Amino acid sequence: MTLMTCGLRRSWPLLMAALLLATPAAGQETSADPPEYRLFDRFTFTIGISWSDVSTDLRLDSKRFGVGTDLSLEDDLGLDDGVYGVDAKFEWQFARRHRLFASWLDLSRDDQNTVTRDLQLGDLLIPVSATTIVEFDVTDWRIGYTYYPWLRERWALGISAGVRVLDIKLAAGIDSFFGDIDLEFTSEEADIVGPLPFLGFEYRYMFDQKRRFTVGAGWLKAKVGDYDGGQWIVDAAIQSLVGRHWGWGASVGYSTVDVNTEDDDFRGKVELEYLTPRIFAKFHW
Repeated sequence: MTLMTCGLRRSWPLLMAALLLATPAAGQETSADPPEYRLFDRFTFTIGISWSDVSTDLRLDSKRFGVGTDLSLEDDLGLDDGVYGVDAKFEWQFARRHRLFASWLDLSRDDQNTVTRDLQLGDLLIPVSATTIVEFDVTDWRIGYTYYPWLRERWALGISAGVRVLDIKLAAGIDSFFGDIDLEFTSEEADIVGPLPFLGFEYRYMFDQKRRFTVGAGWLKAKVGDYDGGQWIVDAAIQSLVGRHWGWGASVGYSTVDVNTEDDDFRGKVELEYLTPRIFAKFHW
């Protein structure tokens, strides 16, 4: 079963709620005057609660021991594949067809596990049956710009470009024992901050004066300095405008990252995939 299929099964209640939110009410009264559709707000800030279904494959190489072990942080080191977190997004529609945006998502996990095979993680050699303590933190920043060449009263289609910055921190250690005596704690740490550019699109549509739908996607494979990799970004959201300056909504995001790096602080590769349903509060002015 793929990550996307598993995640969609777990998040179907949220998806159903979003669809109900998006469906215009039956028998809705019509006004004699044509409605005024506000497709964009000048400033928008959202803060949300998310649950991410995560899959992480990683290899950490060493100048001393050479190429490390290809491993799964969830299967080999026991990290939970479900992560609760918070996220935020800011948008500035500074002209009729021009928008700037920035977003932030934090995915942090830690756990303790007994390994079932010999592993090499950088300079750390982990023997079978050893007890490992692992921390893995991912901070996902995205900054970009969208231009809308196709703009109508109730819908718009735009072209986006931006940079995604992933700050990935890994810390792993093992305890060595002689009987009940704790001899030594050996650890390995790695940190990667990778800028990944992307190109994509965004489409938005207003069902009525209160409810909006947006969907966007981005992709690019590029080499930037010591980082060589590609990514996919997909996000779909429903918004309901409740008050004059606030509302709420639900969204589902899907993201992949495949990066190889020769950086001194992180030598190896990371393959990260996550499906993220979320609910959020929206403030606009």
